[in-house]
Amino acid sequence: MKKLFIMMFGLLFVASATFASPSANGDMMSMSKTDSQVLFGDSSVNVVALNSDEMKATEGEGFKWVYNTGRFVYKNTYFDGYNGSRIFQIRWRKRPVFRLDYKANPSPTMLHMHFNNMKYHRPWYAPWRKY
Repeated sequence: MKKLFIMMFGLLFVASATFASPSANGDMMSMSKTDSQVLFGDSSVNVVALNSDEMKATEGEGFKWVYNTGRFVYKNTYFDGYNGSRIFQIRWRKRPVFRLDYKANPSPTMLHMHFNNMKYHRPWYAPWRKY
């Protein structure tokens, strides 16, 4: 499960680097008047690009946010493995948020899940039904 979190953190990092990276022509934002008219519906909107000093001052802020958020989620999410009829369970801090079970229950199948309100048994093929 740690590998899954590391992979998800890496994907978040790549996504943040992709969306925060400069455009192909080297500047952070280059828009013509027609672009601003399309986006904002008004030609009087003045779109201002950051200069190089302002860009350097904000450099790395996106990564810090992704790192801190990933670290917070990693520290507060717990995975419990097989235990009798439970296949696995995901907990946020101490509260279970998802569980996959394989045992007899009120639902029509033995393989079922619990999420949101953990007292309901939900069949794996119809998670919207509650038993």
